[in-house]
Amino acid sequence: MKLRNLMYATMIACAFASCSKDEDGIDNGGGQGNVDGSTKLIAEVNSPAVTKALSTDPNEQINTLSLLVFKDGKLEAIGAKVADKNISEVTLTDAGQRDVILLANYNVPESWKNQALDDVLKNVKALEATTAEGDGALTMNSKLYTNVNIAVNKVNCLGWTPGGDSVVVTGISDATSKVKLYRNVAKVVLTEVAVDKKTGLANEVYPNPSLNIKEIFIMQGKQKTYLFGAEGAEYGATMTNELADAGYLTGNTSASLDGDKYTVAAGAESYDAYLKSITDGFLVSKTSTSEVKYTTATPFYVYENTDATNYTLLVVKGDFSYDTKDLNEDGMPKRHTDSDRFYPVAIGVDGAVWSATQTQELLGLREITTPKGVYRNLQYNVKIKAVGPGYQRPTGGGDATVLDAMVEVVAYGQVSQEVEI
Repeated sequence: MKLRNLMYATMIACAFASCSKDEDGIDNGGGQGNVDGSTKLIAEVNSPAVTKALSTDPNEQINTLSLLVFKDGKLEAIGAKVADKNISEVTLTDAGQRDVILLANYNVPESWKNQALDDVLKNVKALEATTAEGDGALTMNSKLYTNVNIAVNKVNCLGWTPGGDSVVVTGISDATSKVKLYRNVAKVVLTEVAVDKKTGLANEVYPNPSLNIKEIFIMQGKQKTYLFGAEGAEYGATMTNELADAGYLTGNTSASLDGDKYTVAAGAESYDAYLKSITDGFLVSKTSTSEVKYTTATPFYVYENTDATNYTLLVVKGDFSYDTKDLNEDGMPKRHTDSDRFYPVAIGVDGAVWSATQTQELLGLREITTPKGVYRNLQYNVKIKAVGPGYQRPTGGGDATVLDAMVEVVAYGQVSQEVEI
């Protein structure tokens, strides 16, 4: 599926006392007008994601759009998305200087009002069954716009060049640039599983291999995220040192043992969304005359995890079979099966390819030159090629098995990982 690199939003900030929609060219107050003469701030998302007919791409849908307005360092007002409109509207007590940030697909509680700006930016979301990040409900945020000047009795616009009597907000240098929203999740997609013989050997070690896939799961996905980038920065980090011990979710509760390729922290909570079971399995095979691959795109949404020890893992579980030298009565080779074998990939670590231009531009916003791990708003496309029986444990233990991986990373957008196990 083709994904847009970033979510773009155009925000119209409107502060006015009395101007009609005929004069200013937009619908003041989402069709409700400004009959009471109050000062309002309106944020309009003008993206393909939220046009009149909403985008069919679930990664781009915006169901709620909160406009958070700060005055004198405290949250003054919360704008809500107007029904059937692509705008968020809030009434202010006066014009003047404000700080502004947008948050999509999250119901901001009234209890946030009057919180200090720094405290608002450190609000946390925890993944639970009732608060899942998934298709059509991915939380997103903009950068923090500081010192935005709202002119009195004027339609003040941020993110576009207005016409008529409207004015561009002042106090910032990028007032006419589109407002960008960045997802808090990364998308991990298993795009292909194939089997093959080991290369570079005089004789095939595992002739006519096959893998009956039974489960696909995530291990060690971060349970929590900050809802905004650090300090309100554009594409700021959402997993900081303060959240380093925020806990993990998993689709398989197996523990790692000494000597395993990967370590998992104790106490990870089981999370149904991180486990895909395949009823009756899916048989991946390759012979001299035919080949069957698993190509059903299987996505998972995970929060940022740049921990240097406890990686987020994508794991395939299945039964690996191959021909032996022994023959059946009919003269055909007997099959040997190693049951319940595991093929783990450390996301953003094993063979990750980060060369896509848009990926580099996104990581450049944080001055990341040697990326490693899971970063938000990226898609990690993973291909696994089984050239042996894998591991006895999902953390890569029990056998001395070689793993080669390549992951392509893009700016939601994609990172590719191709792994040979």
